[in-house]
Amino acid sequence: MFYKNEITRIGNLIKDRITDLHEELETLPDGELFVYTRDSVAHYYKRLPKTGNRKKERRIGIKKDKETLMSLVRKKYVLSAINALTRDAELLGQVSEIFIPADENSVMKDFFEKYPELSEGVYYCKDNPEKWEDVYAIDSTYHPESLKSTASDGSHRRSVGELLIGAKLKHYKIPYRYEAMAHPDLPYIPDFTIKRPHDGKLIFWEHFGMVNDNDYMEGNRRKLMEYESVGIVPWENLIITYNQSDGGINEKLIDAMIHGWLL
Repeated sequence: MFYKNEITRIGNLIKDRITDLHEELETLPDGELFVYTRDSVAHYYKRLPKTGNRKKERRIGIKKDKETLMSLVRKKYVLSAINALTRDAELLGQVSEIFIPADENSVMKDFFEKYPELSEGVYYCKDNPEKWEDVYAIDSTYHPESLKSTASDGSHRRSVGELLIGAKLKHYKIPYRYEAMAHPDLPYIPDFTIKRPHDGKLIFWEHFGMVNDNDYMEGNRRKLMEYESVGIVPWENLIITYNQSDGGINEKLIDAMIHGWLL
């Protein structure tokens, strides 16, 4: 179902963008840009259409009025963008209405209602997500006293950044385990071990919070070298994110990583 949710999310983003463009349109000058070329020389005009007491179309030369000229160029873009986005929003709305989810449980819903004892068969030759999560159990022995942040399901995280990432993964229905053993030869465990839905590939995610702490960051550099030694590398199967220097978290960056790597 997360594909349909994503269609809805994109549709809402488009609607928000249309609203923003309409608000910007109110700040732009009236009329529209008209360009007339004569003897290979472009002449720029503000064209005012017939309206109200104006019986004829009016054109005002604006070649020397750069501010008005550029504002009308922007207006031309804004109007074109509104038209394009309105069309996109309508198409996404139609797609959302007719979208048929293709995950195992949705496709086999009616069948499972008749034969619930066969429900595990849909994962034959494929890992059941719940069983996979059991294999990658949480290692709760590592400094449990620092698990101070609490997720909506009652589980604990070490930082607000990890809390946000876990919530985002849950929102997109992406199977993951928190602080699970990644490799028997590693002295470290990644923050998140993720099973990418569309191909089952394991992706690891590390989020580094205290970016202004030199000792902490030096330890992370050593950690990444250890990861690389066993084939866990940023360009292949490792996502790395950071807090901002002021301690904040860029939620858009977290979303971008999920969309770029996992969906």
